[in-house]
Amino acid sequence: MPSLSLVFALWAGICTAVMLPLSSRATLVFARMLQRRALDWRGLRTLLFVLGHVLVCAAFAGSLALLHWSLHRAGLLDDALALDHPAAVGLALVVAGVYQWLPAKHACLEHCRAPMPGLLAGWRDGFLGALGRGMLHARLSLGCFGLLMLLPLAAGPANPVALAAILLLAPVELRADSGHWIACAGGLALLAWGTRLLFP
Repeated sequence: MPSLSLVFALWAGICTAVMLPLSSRATLVFARMLQRRALDWRGLRTLLFVLGHVLVCAAFAGSLALLHWSLHRAGLLDDALALDHPAAVGLALVVAGVYQWLPAKHACLEHCRAPMPGLLAGWRDGFLGALGRGMLHARLSLGCFGLLMLLPLAAGPANPVALAAILLLAPVELRADSGHWIACAGGLALLAWGTRLLFP
């Protein structure tokens, strides 16, 4: 097992690859809002917005790294850093699948699909306000897609199927007109997959 710092770097890379592209729409909306308000230092404010997103992603990656490290210390991982128990993988898939149907998931998804109302709520013009807006949007993004990270956590962070499932499902949910229905359909697929592992 690599050192904890390398495990963190691995999860930071995965979280950044998944979450940052999903924040592009909110970043563009935020930049346009700054332009309409004719605020100074718009480039720096936009950079701070992105930085707020990165900080939250880094904190989330840190929690995943600690959890992954703890699972290793408990002897629950195989050589591919995946859970060594099919039932545990199945349970993770079932949890992620059920979450795809919950109102909290769809409220966060709606914010990510149309971020302007959420960005305007409690608006602050200062630099800290830009940082805070980025952190708020990142938290809502995690509320939308964070539990999908159970897939590489359970199947292994290098598992191509788990990574492809996230990298394909999340953008489609975000950008397709029927994104909410696609989220539910993805949840059913995860639930079926997990149930098959739980009850082979």
